[in-house]
Amino acid sequence: MGGGQKIDKWAPQLLVATVWLASVALAHHLGLAMQADLGRSWQALDLGELRHHLGQSLWYQHSQPPLWNALLGAMVALNLDPQGPLLHGLFDAIGLATGLLTWQLAVHFGAGRWWAALAASLLLASPGFALTAHWLFYDAPVALLILMVLLTLFQAAQRPTVLRLLVFALLTVALVWLRSAFHLGWLLGLAALVLAGRDLPRRRLGLALALAIVLAALPFAKNALVFGQFTTSSWAGMSAQRLTKTMLTPVQLQAEVAAGELAPITAVGPFQALQRYGRTADVPNKYKEIAVLSAPYKTTGEINFNHYAYLDLSRRLAADAVRLVIRHPGAYLRAHAAAWLQWLRPTALDPNLSDGRKILRPWVDLWDHYLLLDLAQVFVLLALGALLGLALLADRLRPRTVAHLDPPTRALLRAAAWTALWITLLGNALEYGENYRFRAYIDPLLLAVLAAAATQLASRLRRP
Repeated sequence: MGGGQKIDKWAPQLLVATVWLASVALAHHLGLAMQADLGRSWQALDLGELRHHLGQSLWYQHSQPPLWNALLGAMVALNLDPQGPLLHGLFDAIGLATGLLTWQLAVHFGAGRWWAALAASLLLASPGFALTAHWLFYDAPVALLILMVLLTLFQAAQRPTVLRLLVFALLTVALVWLRSAFHLGWLLGLAALVLAGRDLPRRRLGLALALAIVLAALPFAKNALVFGQFTTSSWAGMSAQRLTKTMLTPVQLQAEVAAGELAPITAVGPFQALQRYGRTADVPNKYKEIAVLSAPYKTTGEINFNHYAYLDLSRRLAADAVRLVIRHPGAYLRAHAAAWLQWLRPTALDPNLSDGRKILRPWVDLWDHYLLLDLAQVFVLLALGALLGLALLADRLRPRTVAHLDPPTRALLRAAAWTALWITLLGNALEYGENYRFRAYIDPLLLAVLAAAATQLASRLRRP
């Protein structure tokens, strides 16, 4: 192969890498640093406890899956600067890998190499992606892990070697252990879809998925044993209350509390300090020496939402969230619509990224106005593209749509569609406030399927 042919072969990937480099350079030029205020992060356990009692803290963590705090524990044990060059470089590498794997996914979906490069470049050039990649949080790793799970599934379906199957299983477990939205139900659904496919090495894939399910279930089983809850996050009730509490005005909520229809804690709302609920910081005697369960505040002064009392509070808030939906279905539908509208807004508007957004203001304004077509805070092209991409992925679950494709590609498309629908439908049904982030996780999937659709359309238009 000549030098010109080699350059042509790698040219699309080189374009993606160049866009990534330009994005990193622009962020640096504008002064964007790593956002790493872990002391304020709800999801992070007290860093002092992670340093001195890592195993104990992870065992008694009920608020989140264990992997993120395990990684933070390794960070503090190694005395790594959260805003230092090592972690900054790691997150830059995560950004580049996400772009290149988006390109690869789009090609497997059926996109032309340059259409795939355009999709990956749009992802990397967006200010929301740059902000997420400069945030020491699990969102950027989650987006990368989704791509890695899908692509290793594709490779294992093509040639099911022990190594490929093991890597696929472990990456899947890592995703469940990292982000509570990827519940065991997601993994069971993924397994059912994959194993239903014909002409696949179902026995070997089934063994890999069985291993993944067993390992992924371990944190669930631990929490059932210790706390009586088969879940990786005790926050489900509080998260649901963030959506349902928007349904009624404070006066209406107080009236329902006074009538005995709702518990007084529902009028207070989720994610508040214990004293707001009229609760003391008492815990069972066996947990009094466990700081992550007994301390109402972290050493930084921020609320410790892993306190033992939030287990019961979240259960009671979940019960009231269900009552609110049953009693006010119309109000719930309006709140649900608001969650979808937030899902259709740019990632850069996430309040967690507000400090970085101010730094990238010129970039954000140009992107929103000219690329996303912002019309009175309705981002027309983003909304149309996201909804069309989701619809195209959902269509890939129909057997007739993918019947002409080879079995590994069918498995890949079905797994991608299931993942996109799971995180979107479940997230928007139960949460209000993190919906930007739910879409950001699957932006690579949406762009990849749009690139494949554009390739097919362009091919049809070229036909005589």
